Amino acid sequence: MRVARKDPLVRPFMWQQILIQAAWQCLVLTILMFFGGMMLFPAGERPNLVTTPLRDERLQGTNRLILDTFVFHVFILMSLFNTVNCKVISPGEVNVFHTLLQNWAFVIVLAAELCLQQWMVNCGRQTLTIQAALLGTGKLTSGMNAAAWVLGALTLVVGVVAKKAPVKHFAFTKAWSLEGENTVRNVIADTLHCEWLKEGPEDAPAADHFKPHD
Repeated sequence: MRVARKDPLVRPFMWQQILIQAAWQCLVLTILMFFGGMMLFPAGERPNLVTTPLRDERLQGTNRLILDTFVFHVFILMSLFNTVNCKVISPGEVNVFHTLLQNWAFVIVLAAELCLQQWMVNCGRQTLTIQAALLGTGKLTSGMNAAAWVLGALTLVVGVVAKKAPVKHFAFTKAWSLEGENTVRNVIADTLHCEWLKEGPEDAPAADHFKPHD
Protein backbone atom coordinates (compact mmCIF):
# COMPACT_ATOMS: atom_id res chain seq x y z
CA MET A 1 0.00 0.00 0.00
CA ARG A 2 1.53 3.30 -1.09
CA VAL A 3 1.37 6.15 1.41
CA ALA A 4 1.99 9.77 0.46
CA ARG A 5 4.13 11.97 2.67
CA LYS A 6 1.17 14.25 3.30
CA ASP A 7 -1.01 11.40 4.57
CA PRO A 8 -1.48 11.11 8.37
CA LEU A 9 0.68 8.62 10.18
CA VAL A 10 -2.35 6.70 11.50
CA ARG A 11 -5.06 6.28 8.89
CA PRO A 12 -8.80 5.56 9.40
CA PHE A 13 -8.50 1.78 8.93
CA MET A 14 -5.80 1.78 11.62
CA TRP A 15 -7.93 3.84 13.99
CA GLN A 16 -10.76 1.39 13.28
CA GLN A 17 -8.71 -1.52 14.60
CA ILE A 18 -7.35 0.49 17.53
CA LEU A 19 -10.76 1.73 18.68
CA ILE A 20 -12.54 -1.62 18.31
CA GLN A 21 -9.81 -3.44 20.22
CA ALA A 22 -9.80 -0.76 22.91
CA ALA A 23 -13.59 -0.93 23.24
CA TRP A 24 -13.50 -4.73 23.49
CA GLN A 25 -10.79 -4.79 26.13
CA CYS A 26 -12.38 -2.01 28.18
CA LEU A 27 -15.73 -3.83 28.06
CA VAL A 28 -14.29 -7.16 29.18
CA LEU A 29 -12.17 -5.66 31.96
CA THR A 30 -15.02 -3.49 33.25
CA ILE A 31 -17.36 -6.51 33.40
CA LEU A 32 -14.73 -8.58 35.20
CA MET A 33 -13.95 -5.82 37.71
CA PHE A 34 -17.55 -5.15 38.70
CA PHE A 35 -19.23 -8.51 38.06
CA GLY A 36 -16.31 -10.96 38.18
CA GLY A 37 -17.07 -11.79 41.79
CA MET A 38 -20.50 -13.10 40.82
CA MET A 39 -18.95 -15.18 38.02
CA LEU A 40 -16.07 -16.70 39.98
CA PHE A 41 -17.36 -17.16 43.53
CA PRO A 42 -20.53 -18.54 45.14
CA ALA A 43 -22.93 -16.30 47.02
CA GLY A 44 -21.57 -15.29 50.38
CA GLU A 45 -17.95 -15.45 49.22
CA ARG A 46 -18.05 -12.67 46.65
CA PRO A 47 -15.62 -9.83 47.39
CA ASN A 48 -16.62 -6.19 47.56
CA LEU A 49 -14.64 -4.08 45.13
CA VAL A 50 -14.31 -1.25 47.67
CA THR A 51 -14.39 -2.68 51.18
CA THR A 52 -12.81 -6.15 50.88
CA PRO A 53 -9.05 -6.03 51.56
CA LEU A 54 -6.56 -8.03 49.51
CA ARG A 55 -5.44 -9.85 52.66
CA ASP A 56 -7.20 -10.31 55.98
CA GLU A 57 -5.83 -9.66 59.46
CA ARG A 58 -4.01 -13.01 59.36
CA LEU A 59 -2.37 -11.96 56.04
CA GLN A 60 -4.29 -14.66 54.19
CA GLY A 61 -5.31 -13.73 50.67
CA THR A 62 -8.99 -12.96 50.19
CA ASN A 63 -11.18 -13.58 47.15
CA ARG A 64 -10.55 -9.94 46.24
CA LEU A 65 -6.89 -10.85 45.70
CA ILE A 66 -7.93 -13.74 43.47
CA LEU A 67 -10.27 -11.50 41.46
CA ASP A 68 -7.59 -8.84 41.02
CA THR A 69 -5.11 -11.50 39.89
CA PHE A 70 -7.61 -12.85 37.37
CA VAL A 71 -8.31 -9.38 35.93
CA PHE A 72 -4.57 -8.69 35.74
CA HIS A 73 -3.98 -12.03 33.98
CA VAL A 74 -6.71 -11.37 31.42
CA PHE A 75 -5.44 -7.84 30.73
CA ILE A 76 -1.83 -8.91 30.11
CA LEU A 77 -2.86 -11.87 27.91
CA MET A 78 -5.13 -9.61 25.86
CA SER A 79 -2.26 -7.18 25.34
CA LEU A 80 0.20 -9.90 24.38
CA PHE A 81 -2.14 -11.63 21.93
CA ASN A 82 -2.96 -8.26 20.40
CA THR A 83 0.71 -7.84 19.46
CA VAL A 84 0.10 -10.64 16.94
CA ASN A 85 -2.76 -8.59 15.46
CA CYS A 86 -0.44 -5.60 15.19
CA LYS A 87 1.96 -7.46 12.91
CA VAL A 88 -0.59 -7.40 10.06
CA ILE A 89 -2.74 -4.28 9.92
CA SER A 90 -3.78 -4.22 6.25
CA PRO A 91 -7.59 -4.40 6.20
CA GLY A 92 -7.64 -7.05 3.47
CA GLU A 93 -5.39 -9.49 5.35
CA VAL A 94 -7.18 -11.30 8.17
CA ASN A 95 -4.64 -14.12 8.59
CA VAL A 96 -2.21 -12.66 11.10
CA PHE A 97 -0.16 -15.87 11.29
CA HIS A 98 1.16 -16.04 7.73
CA THR A 99 4.07 -13.71 8.56
CA LEU A 100 4.55 -14.87 12.14
CA LEU A 101 7.54 -17.12 11.47
CA GLN A 102 9.29 -14.49 9.37
CA ASN A 103 10.48 -12.80 12.55
CA TRP A 104 11.84 -15.31 15.02
CA ALA A 105 12.90 -12.57 17.41
CA PHE A 106 9.23 -11.57 17.77
CA VAL A 107 8.18 -15.19 18.35
CA ILE A 108 10.86 -15.76 20.99
CA VAL A 109 10.10 -12.51 22.84
CA LEU A 110 6.33 -13.18 22.74
CA ALA A 111 6.79 -16.74 24.02
CA ALA A 112 9.08 -15.47 26.79
CA GLU A 113 6.53 -12.83 27.83
CA LEU A 114 3.72 -15.38 27.89
CA CYS A 115 5.82 -17.76 29.99
CA LEU A 116 6.84 -14.96 32.36
CA GLN A 117 3.23 -13.87 32.78
CA GLN A 118 2.09 -17.41 33.57
CA TRP A 119 4.98 -17.84 36.00
CA MET A 120 3.99 -14.65 37.83
CA VAL A 121 0.43 -15.97 38.20
CA ASN A 122 1.62 -19.43 39.24
CA CYS A 123 3.66 -17.82 42.02
CA GLY A 124 0.47 -16.46 43.53
CA ARG A 125 -0.40 -17.85 46.96
CA GLN A 126 -3.09 -17.18 49.52
CA THR A 127 -0.46 -17.39 52.23
CA LEU A 128 2.00 -14.50 52.35
CA THR A 129 5.15 -15.86 50.73
CA ILE A 130 8.01 -13.71 49.47
CA GLN A 131 7.05 -14.29 45.83
CA ALA A 132 3.37 -13.58 46.46
CA ALA A 133 4.25 -10.41 48.35
CA LEU A 134 6.59 -9.13 45.64
CA LEU A 135 4.28 -9.98 42.74
CA GLY A 136 0.98 -9.21 44.48
CA THR A 137 -0.79 -12.22 42.97
CA GLY A 138 -3.20 -14.75 44.43
CA LYS A 139 -3.73 -18.39 43.54
CA LEU A 140 -5.94 -19.03 40.50
CA THR A 141 -7.67 -22.31 39.79
CA SER A 142 -7.03 -24.18 36.55
CA GLY A 143 -10.47 -23.08 35.33
CA MET A 144 -9.63 -19.42 35.95
CA ASN A 145 -6.35 -19.84 34.10
CA ALA A 146 -8.11 -21.44 31.14
CA ALA A 147 -10.75 -18.69 31.07
CA ALA A 148 -8.04 -16.01 31.11
CA TRP A 149 -6.24 -17.62 28.16
CA VAL A 150 -9.49 -17.92 26.20
CA LEU A 151 -10.36 -14.26 26.80
CA GLY A 152 -6.85 -13.26 25.83
CA ALA A 153 -6.92 -15.29 22.61
CA LEU A 154 -10.30 -13.81 21.69
CA THR A 155 -8.49 -10.60 20.80
CA LEU A 156 -7.37 -12.43 17.64
CA VAL A 157 -11.02 -12.97 16.72
CA VAL A 158 -11.83 -9.35 17.54
CA GLY A 159 -8.98 -8.35 15.25
CA VAL A 160 -10.66 -10.15 12.34
CA VAL A 161 -14.00 -8.54 13.17
CA ALA A 162 -12.34 -5.13 13.33
CA LYS A 163 -10.93 -5.55 9.82
CA LYS A 164 -14.28 -6.71 8.45
CA ALA A 165 -16.17 -3.72 9.85
CA PRO A 166 -16.94 -1.03 7.24
CA VAL A 167 -14.21 1.59 7.45
CA LYS A 168 -16.73 4.27 6.43
CA HIS A 169 -17.98 4.29 10.02
CA PHE A 170 -14.56 5.57 11.07
CA ALA A 171 -14.26 8.31 8.46
CA PHE A 172 -14.38 10.89 11.28
CA THR A 173 -10.84 9.85 12.24
CA LYS A 174 -9.50 11.47 9.06
CA ALA A 175 -9.36 14.68 11.07
CA TRP A 176 -7.19 13.01 13.70
CA SER A 177 -3.46 13.42 13.52
CA LEU A 178 -0.46 12.71 15.70
CA GLU A 179 1.48 15.67 14.43
CA GLY A 180 0.82 19.28 13.50
CA GLU A 181 -1.95 21.43 14.95
CA ASN A 182 -4.79 19.01 14.23
CA THR A 183 -3.78 16.43 16.82
CA VAL A 184 -6.24 14.01 18.40
CA ARG A 185 -6.11 16.04 21.59
CA ASN A 186 -7.04 19.24 19.77
CA VAL A 187 -9.85 17.57 17.81
CA ILE A 188 -11.34 16.23 21.06
CA ALA A 189 -10.95 19.67 22.63
CA ASP A 190 -12.84 21.27 19.73
CA THR A 191 -15.58 18.63 19.96
CA LEU A 192 -16.03 19.18 23.71
CA HIS A 193 -15.49 22.96 23.43
CA CYS A 194 -12.68 22.74 25.98
CA GLU A 195 -10.05 25.30 25.06
CA TRP A 196 -7.96 24.40 28.11
CA LEU A 197 -7.51 20.89 26.75
CA LYS A 198 -5.77 22.04 23.60
CA GLU A 199 -2.05 21.67 23.22
CA GLY A 200 -0.23 24.93 23.62
CA PRO A 201 3.25 26.01 22.63
CA GLU A 202 4.55 24.80 25.97
CA ASP A 203 3.59 21.23 24.98
CA ALA A 204 5.76 21.32 21.87
CA PRO A 205 9.41 20.29 22.12
CA ALA A 206 11.86 23.14 22.25
CA ALA A 207 13.64 24.07 19.05
CA ASP A 208 16.99 23.43 20.72
CA HIS A 209 15.93 19.82 21.14
CA PHE A 210 16.31 19.24 17.41
CA LYS A 211 19.67 20.99 17.03
CA PRO A 212 22.64 18.68 16.46
CA HIS A 213 24.98 18.44 19.40
CA ASP A 214 28.71 18.70 19.08
